Amino acid sequence: MTGKDFHDPQLLLQGIRQMQNLHRQKTDYRFDMYQDIERKLAAIRENGIPLHPDFEKAYACYCERRDRHPLETSPHIGLCHGDPFANNFVLDTAGNVHLLDYEYAGMSDVSPDVFDYVDYGHQHVEALLRFCRENDLT
Repeated sequence: MTGKDFHDPQLLLQGIRQMQNLHRQKTDYRFDMYQDIERKLAAIRENGIPLHPDFEKAYACYCERRDRHPLETSPHIGLCHGDPFANNFVLDTAGNVHLLDYEYAGMSDVSPDVFDYVDYGHQHVEALLRFCRENDLT
């Protein structure tokens, strides 16, 4: 699927329900998104890979969020996909949406899943939130 597919309200609704069902599940495996980001950043720096000119500004925002919302104290822990962008959703021949690619899945704060879904699946946060309220998805 592509991001444009989620402009169809029925497909958007199915995608949101897939994410809700996933976030309600439990597993013993934890995925520490902060640790994963730091590990990847260390590898990038170690290999001398150039970073975007605005990277330090974005990294400062990330560090603020990490320090303000440690995973250990998050009230929003659930089974997270870790990469819910449009290409990881597929549409079967019956018109049902399915979520694929669980490489980064594990118990974690569900917020990044929600924000990634908003970013890739729908361009306007207010419209997505309104859609969720109208369809009793809150």
